[in-house]
Amino acid sequence: MPDVVLDISEFLRNPMRTGIQRVVRELVRHWPAAGQLRLARFVPGQGLQLVSDRVRPLVLETDDRARGATVEGLAALIAVECQQPGESPRAGVPILVPELCFTAARWEWYEALRRSDPDAFAMIVFDFIPWLHRHVYSVGEAPPAEIACYFELVAKAKRLAFISAATRDEAMTRIGRAPGPAGPVFPLGADALGLERQTFDDGRNAFVVIGSVCRNKCHDLIFAAFERLWREGFTGELVFVGRDADRDLAGLLETARTYPRFRHLVHPADDVLRDALRRARATIAVSRVEGYGLGPVESLHAGIPTIVSSSTPSLRRLPPLAQIRIDRPDTDAVAAAVRAMSATATARRLWAEARRLKLPTWRDFAASVAAWIAPAPRAFAWRRLFDRLRARPG
Repeated sequence: MPDVVLDISEFLRNPMRTGIQRVVRELVRHWPAAGQLRLARFVPGQGLQLVSDRVRPLVLETDDRARGATVEGLAALIAVECQQPGESPRAGVPILVPELCFTAARWEWYEALRRSDPDAFAMIVFDFIPWLHRHVYSVGEAPPAEIACYFELVAKAKRLAFISAATRDEAMTRIGRAPGPAGPVFPLGADALGLERQTFDDGRNAFVVIGSVCRNKCHDLIFAAFERLWREGFTGELVFVGRDADRDLAGLLETARTYPRFRHLVHPADDVLRDALRRARATIAVSRVEGYGLGPVESLHAGIPTIVSSSTPSLRRLPPLAQIRIDRPDTDAVAAAVRAMSATATARRLWAEARRLKLPTWRDFAASVAAWIAPAPRAFAWRRLFDRLRARPG
């Protein structure tokens, strides 16, 4: 398999354990030919630079210093290893960008590269929420001009892959991509947690919400639903797992912490998250807008049912098993779903349904991406020849 350069600049700056950062980590972990994957970061004024091989065990948290480190501590360790100047990638080696961020200089560099060689890099596109659905974010989180740099590049880039058909459809219909091949869809893996298959126990009473605490993921209305239920005598627990990403919800979290049946795990290591899920009766993932929805499929892979928005892209290809789907998230709907999941007969049925689902793995995802970005040399040569012949007049 040919070499590939993986630009993970944003991950190296902010190596969280959820969301897109989880995708990056699992892509590195499961790449079919690990020795042929070179990690890189964008350096303003210098362009793309390869990083030290010592960074990889920090990314994968196999280095003893990284195990159990906070996100800030892990970022500091990575920054030390990136202090020495790196070398530029070798010409002709394909570059893959598997993340989203809003750094104008980075995307301007890629736009210049696109103009000189459209085949030089490829991108994995996650969603268009910051561009098409700005209303779900706090005002001022990302300057519009910097958002525009990224999405304008997506509109022009030649080689794109998507994590869901919904995102690909938006790229073709709302982002303004030129007519032509839309790019493949590679569903994300559901097995990253390494959690053993769970079994139902009526004593499990925690409802776990995984993801950054923000209005888009409806943490406000989920908490309002549990406040109502607790006033009615409900004894179930509510657990938020993820950083506080919305300053407008700071007051909500302060109030929530006064309730004895509420917990907030801000940046949990995977073993802490696994422990939380071992007590879960169900997970909750009722985003207003979602680019994929990794939490629900990870929950289902572990055998744990989920309360979920019916529009979640990761579930569109699955039958509605082990799920209580909510068409329009609001406090009443969440409270009703939690009541239903609290009934022993309903919970037992949904837990049994979870065992019937077959979900994609991260090994599947990495293998598919690797085959797409760096096909066998003979196949790649034939594709380039075909493109040149197709472009000839007549």
